[in-house]
Amino acid sequence: MLDLKTAYLFSAYVNLFIAATVTIGWLRSPKKRSIRHWAMSSWLKMMASFVSALGIFGLPYMAPDLGGLFFLASTAFMFMGFVDFYGLRNGRGSSLAVSAVTIGLYGLCRITGIVPTGGTALLLLGASINLGMTSRVIRNGMAGEKLPSRKLASFFLACYAAACITVIPFALLNPAGSAQRLIDAWWLQASLVPLMLSNMAAYLMMLVLNLERATEAQRKLANYDALTGILNRRAFLEAAESKVAGGGAVAVIDLDHFKRINDTFGHLGGDQALVHFTALGNAILPGDAIFGRLGGEEFGLFLPGFDRDAAQAVLEELRKRVEATEIDVAGARLTFTFSCGFIIADNPERDLDAWIADADCALYAIKNTSRNRVMPFEPAALLRNHALLAKLKARDDSDPIEAQSA
Repeated sequence: MLDLKTAYLFSAYVNLFIAATVTIGWLRSPKKRSIRHWAMSSWLKMMASFVSALGIFGLPYMAPDLGGLFFLASTAFMFMGFVDFYGLRNGRGSSLAVSAVTIGLYGLCRITGIVPTGGTALLLLGASINLGMTSRVIRNGMAGEKLPSRKLASFFLACYAAACITVIPFALLNPAGSAQRLIDAWWLQASLVPLMLSNMAAYLMMLVLNLERATEAQRKLANYDALTGILNRRAFLEAAESKVAGGGAVAVIDLDHFKRINDTFGHLGGDQALVHFTALGNAILPGDAIFGRLGGEEFGLFLPGFDRDAAQAVLEELRKRVEATEIDVAGARLTFTFSCGFIIADNPERDLDAWIADADCALYAIKNTSRNRVMPFEPAALLRNHALLAKLKARDDSDPIEAQSA
């Protein structure tokens, strides 16, 4: 086992390295308050180790408790960093209150001598409370955000808090005041390395959670439509393709007269219509529905396990809700509707593209006869209307752009 002097110096150098690393991260992202608070926390922890190391060499007499004060402040800033990391509006004051009460009680013990050995123990107790609150903040996380290491990080912080609490009885029974008493306090030597490792684990989890959030942000950029927040074309096709063999309803939805909306209300009105339609879809569609924007005003939908009647009912409900919608665009009233073709995917041998082509065919049939309807794909009915199919093919061949925007 390392002697106490070597252990303290090693801890100070490790914490100096952590502080320098976190500070570099803060300098690269100066607007992130979470990293700023973590940088402050790491420097205070480094100071705690450095001041405590001075105590081993006899300077100064108050080194153990001064180091404890720095450690307490370090845990407070760590807590505030995670409060900012998760975007919590309230909470920072909790660690400040804990630290203020702890320092007040510490000063009372020193001035009155009521509990002459309680100074270090009180500081450890305050630090453990801050660490416990940090563990809870991490465990609760942010609504809707999935960070794989969140529970592990919460566990590490809880262990860190528990390690501090474990040391408290020994700090009361065998206090460390002078340099000699520091050396004789066996519990310091026994606890220093576990506490140092717990601190390293805490900062490592900060790094991991930041990386996971950045990865999640990149994943959303790659898979989700920036305007509406639902799946983009590629992600929708991948998700629906993986489920379509199990059966369900495949639908293609197109907002009616969207070019007219843009011409009348501008692109702001068009964007508001797309966003409002998506919001209604998210509110009405079942939780396992796969909903994506295929491009422009066209949307794709897959309803796993739905038969024709169930799909018709859900899509009609959505159609009626959209039809009843009114959006205020700079004081003007915008209403819109959509048309939808759908088909029941009941053959696992066919791929998604084939089902979408059939749903598209039903959609084109609507658009060439009316608007604001939901129509299932019916091969017999479409085959009887050869003139319509020929017209559709001729239009697609002659002006595919117009056909797409119709």
